[in-house]
Amino acid sequence: MKKLCELVAVTILMISNAYALEVGVGVKAGTIGAGVDLSVALTRTINARVSLTSIDIDDETDTFVVGDTTNPGTIDATLSLDFGSSALLFDWYVFNGTFHITAGVLKNNGKIGFSGVLLDSADFGGTLLTPADLVGGAISGSISAGESYEPYLGIGWGRKAGNDAGISLSVE
Repeated sequence: MKKLCELVAVTILMISNAYALEVGVGVKAGTIGAGVDLSVALTRTINARVSLTSIDIDDETDTFVVGDTTNPGTIDATLSLDFGSSALLFDWYVFNGTFHITAGVLKNNGKIGFSGVLLDSADFGGTLLTPADLVGGAISGSISAGESYEPYLGIGWGRKAGNDAGISLSVE
């Protein structure tokens, strides 16, 4: 679906050149990564926006103490974080100023991967787990967020597409 959002963004740019639409491009950073917004003014108070973000943090390695405090063990673990999102949004500038209400769909492309090796025995709720209980002591797993697009509703402040050129700050 990310490719579809990119295709929509390129199509909006091509149409804007052909019909002189008011277009805005924004660079963004937030909790789900850094990215880009492409906005096009549909009316005097409504913008359509395609948004893409991404951030990858790979192979952060550390040793963790696990298990009950009576008989703890250790795991050498590697954690990889892959966050991002893609969205199709509509901004309504309620008072024709900078305040806007946003509605649309957003997909959170977040994924956390974990792999590790249990180095010694550890007690988990009365059950003793040893490295021999696991194939080579290996533990792995992953958590993914968002398999589909979900409704999005927000409020924010920022400049509309097509307003005077320059740099501005937007908050949503």
